[in-house]
Amino acid sequence: MEGWKYDMANGYFQLEDHARAAELFGQVAADDPNNVLAHYYGGISLYNENQYKEAIDYFLTAAKMSPTVRINGRYYAGLCYLKTGDVEKATKELEYVRDNAESESLKKNSVQWLESIKNRTYKSYLFYAKIGYQYDDNITYEPLNQDIYTDEDDFYTSFDLLGRYNFVNRADWKLSAGYYHYQRLHNDLNEYDLVESVPSIGVKYQMDPLMFGLNYYYYYYWLDYERYLRRHRLIPEISWNVTDNFSTRLKYSYYDNEHFQDDRYDGDNHEVSFMADYRYLVNEKEINLIGEIGYEDNNADHPDEYYGRVKVRGSVYFMGPWQTRIKLTARYEDKTYDNTNSIFDVKREDDRYEGSILIAHRFFHDLLKIQTEYTFTKNDSNISFYDYERNVIGLYLTLTY
Repeated sequence: MEGWKYDMANGYFQLEDHARAAELFGQVAADDPNNVLAHYYGGISLYNENQYKEAIDYFLTAAKMSPTVRINGRYYAGLCYLKTGDVEKATKELEYVRDNAESESLKKNSVQWLESIKNRTYKSYLFYAKIGYQYDDNITYEPLNQDIYTDEDDFYTSFDLLGRYNFVNRADWKLSAGYYHYQRLHNDLNEYDLVESVPSIGVKYQMDPLMFGLNYYYYYYWLDYERYLRRHRLIPEISWNVTDNFSTRLKYSYYDNEHFQDDRYDGDNHEVSFMADYRYLVNEKEINLIGEIGYEDNNADHPDEYYGRVKVRGSVYFMGPWQTRIKLTARYEDKTYDNTNSIFDVKREDDRYEGSILIAHRFFHDLLKIQTEYTFTKNDSNISFYDYERNVIGLYLTLTY
């Protein structure tokens, strides 16, 4: 072995000049095919240069030659297969790591990647359907206008359908189009029957550890089968995978709203939010902690509807008994209006509190899921007319493919 060439390659690697390191490690591996570390670090260098296809052979060769690097080599080979879209081979490698790794961090990371595969993150298409039956003790225009409530209760059936296809499904960028449909049918209060139709288009560009996205949604709502609202929504966002189990996202949303039944709400809305997602293992069970904070500024044709709103959300998501998944969520909103209300002659201020618990169980190869959810909402306003409480409980069946 030409020791000086290996030392130079290692020096470039330490300096994070991965392109030069990959070239030199490749030369060493070609001159000495039994040099395990040249293959392994050559693969790492290529991985850091996003040359995933080229890196796979280096990792698998190193894994075959040495038990010492076998787990790490197969782990990175699995990630490379994912990056190149070969989900089947990626699953095989990551399952091997999950079942054989002595390192808790490698075991945990492989579990998280396998969970991502189960959630169809890497498929070029997604189909989702959901049917539910709910009871609401205070029917509102939810999700359009929580200010309008009825003090009346009712049962209703809801339907969700979502389809999305990635026309470009490369590891580094994706171009997709989708369609979402929601419908709510009340047993008695038919005037609150709601239909939501949302075509969309989006693009994502992955430049590890960053992801840049831009999505456009066109919302159209009908209330009691009459036109209610048309909304354009544009969302640029950036995500940062800080580590394999910690990620953050910064998102901006712009809404343009046209209300067909009451033009006082016409206008635009700007919202910015920051979210952090942390995943870890406890007794080989994954726990997700999610936190989000955001600010919304709403402008409308009528001065009564100018407001700013601070939003805070926290969730914990974990595996419960009998293979159930449990999600606990708490939300708080502070909503302050800009102008004196023309009817009540006071500047309105609202605090909204919400808590929910969702319990879900997957079956039939994780394609089907049955879940129940309870949500409590309390709106506390300095104008008593807007004070209310609301309880919603539902039972749902979902299909994800």
